[in-house]
Amino acid sequence: MVRRPHGARQDPLERLGGGRRVRQLHGRVAVQQKIRCMHPYHLHRKCRGIRRRSVPAADGVVHAQLVMWFMRKRDSTPMRSALASAPTRTERRIEVIKRTQRIPMRDLATLAAEDRETVEKNAMNGQVFNIFKVLAHHPKLVKRWTPFAGHILSKQSLPFRDRELLILRIGWLNQAEYEFAQHELIARRGGVSEQDIEKIKQGPKGSWNEHEAALMQAADDLYENSVVSDATWATLSKAYSTEQMMDVVFTIGQYNLVSWALNSFGVPLDDFLPKAKA
Repeated sequence: MVRRPHGARQDPLERLGGGRRVRQLHGRVAVQQKIRCMHPYHLHRKCRGIRRRSVPAADGVVHAQLVMWFMRKRDSTPMRSALASAPTRTERRIEVIKRTQRIPMRDLATLAAEDRETVEKNAMNGQVFNIFKVLAHHPKLVKRWTPFAGHILSKQSLPFRDRELLILRIGWLNQAEYEFAQHELIARRGGVSEQDIEKIKQGPKGSWNEHEAALMQAADDLYENSVVSDATWATLSKAYSTEQMMDVVFTIGQYNLVSWALNSFGVPLDDFLPKAKA
């Protein structure tokens, strides 16, 4: 235990046994993890590292002290540099997470004629994709959701490349294997390069031009904060109309929703996808 002069103020983190450890951390990931725990949002969400139960029950002000400590420390040059350069969990990952299948694919022959027609309307080149074979358990949902999905995929105002960059980035952030595999194939056929695919995994830090970096940032903004930041909005607005700005948000939102469904249901990759199991 460190002794201090009588009357000296104690660092709030040191009272939790973590003050010296935080100051001695030099690895940027470790610094990021500890500082994230100091942010009010992560304190509220019981982040790992310093949990609420670690705080003495009798000390009703320690959370406020932690927040004040963070506000002072976050602007220091070493901390700011570490946070700015630290890779996120999705940026460190090379491949997307594989999911466990929870909902089996429906045998379309068991559906009522009307419901089967609803599902088969979404076939491409005569093939019903696995996502629709799983969604076939809920034909009414398919019937009402697919018109909106069709707008986002083929009838919206964004250029093909921009649309696919947004879809792939939000798919990567959500670690949605099925979505990323499907749209990686679609994007490649439309001219998106291998280098572009790898840069998507890096997000806004990749070597993009200003406009495409802002597309990456828009996906990150909505994923992290549920709002496109003012700076990102201003950059995209230089090239986009109001209609296109709306399509940016709805494209990210649509494929964020699709990612949740694919991950939660565990939809397996279609046989024609390069990374499908043999």
